[in-house]
Amino acid sequence: MKRVEIKNIDAKSIFKVTIYVMIIPMVILMILGLIMLSLSNEDPALKIVGIIYLVGMPVFTVVIYGPLSMLTAWIYNKLSSKFGGLEILLSDDQENLEK
Repeated sequence: MKRVEIKNIDAKSIFKVTIYVMIIPMVILMILGLIMLSLSNEDPALKIVGIIYLVGMPVFTVVIYGPLSMLTAWIYNKLSSKFGGLEILLSDDQENLEK
């Protein structure tokens, strides 16, 4: 078993991971927006909400969650240098096979 400490997280890589993780919710929001737009023949309020879900929510997700995750990584980097980082215990496959 090997103990590894994570001392630094790259802000650009955490932004990419956040975007990858948020792809599925963004697609769901876009599908909901399309459904609302297709049902909005009589109701103009439903058309506005559909456009917001189709365009606004995915953009909002990227604009808000991306910088928030980068800020979180920056705070983690500052605190991990002062208090220590996250420790992970790694094991080799050979050790698992011997047991």
